[in-house]
Amino acid sequence: MANPFQIHPRYRHAAEALLSNAVHEEKFRSTTPSAINATIDGVSLWVVVNTQDSIIKAEHFGAEGAERAILEGLCQLSVGRTVRELSEHGLIYLEHQMRDPKVPHEVKGLLTPENADPSFQLPLRLVRSLFKQSGKSSQVPQTKNFWTPNPSKIWASLSEQEQRGKIEIALKEVSLRLNLTNCRIEIIEIRHHTRLVVSVSGYQGETPIGSVLMTIENLLKKRLEPQLELILESLEDRNKRVGRTQIPRSVEAST
Repeated sequence: MANPFQIHPRYRHAAEALLSNAVHEEKFRSTTPSAINATIDGVSLWVVVNTQDSIIKAEHFGAEGAERAILEGLCQLSVGRTVRELSEHGLIYLEHQMRDPKVPHEVKGLLTPENADPSFQLPLRLVRSLFKQSGKSSQVPQTKNFWTPNPSKIWASLSEQEQRGKIEIALKEVSLRLNLTNCRIEIIEIRHHTRLVVSVSGYQGETPIGSVLMTIENLLKKRLEPQLELILESLEDRNKRVGRTQIPRSVEAST
């Protein structure tokens, strides 16, 4: 078994934080109604689902060190999701959430739970086994397949206008902190309370804009809401938006 100090340095701080407040550890009991259990090498991951196949309770037991931290984080993300969502997207989201952007990783290209650190391997096997078990026990067709993290109740209670106002203030403060004086970041859309579609103009720094946005995203998470995500507007969407605001030449000529 791994321990937090054997996990890759990029995930060490998050692993230690999860272990400092582990509240999802409980031994599986076969008499638990509507429970689905997966056990590998003495480590178990189990969930309780409702009639819609949504998870209402998630627990783990028997893990140590970094694997224990990852399973704790996985259980924290589980409630309100289907077992299929948890299986296909849970660890992808958790790995991204646990990253320390200041610590580089040796993997070149796409970083996934499969190549991020060996500590993710047992949780991956457990969650896939859990999905197989759910298919045997559930009467609900497993067609729902998406992952949208729940925002905090306080953030979700705000109107879109209130959320936008807080985000705009925080963006100005973060931009000053990062010395992005010539860069304009505009909020185009707020989706599902947490997904911020933004456009960027005037950026002239040497650091790739993707890395800059990741840093800004992490700062916004700390200041406002842990589930916030920054999504850079696609070129196609930008062209459509600009096209809607432009005055046709025929109209210009007639004025």
